[in-house]
Amino acid sequence: MPDIYTPRPDIVKKVLEDAGLEARVTPTILTNRPADITYRFRGKDYYAELYVHDFAAVPARSVFPEPTSLGVGILLGMIATVAIFWRRLRAQRR
Repeated sequence: MPDIYTPRPDIVKKVLEDAGLEARVTPTILTNRPADITYRFRGKDYYAELYVHDFAAVPARSVFPEPTSLGVGILLGMIATVAIFWRRLRAQRR
């Protein structure tokens, strides 16, 4: 079910309540979510839950990727570049 991350959770929660969603219910789909951020929409034969998170509570991420991810990305890029040049050289020799 959707997790909604917003810098203004108070406004989003108010809109969901005004739209008729059940507010602050015990979650049944993703049971590890707190009830105070859980909103439930009921359809004819189904229901869906939305979870409204405060964007400020998300841990800050650095601007640069992790060193391991960066290294793997560079390595894959180099392998792809070598493979392309090797195929072109091979095609020219024929």
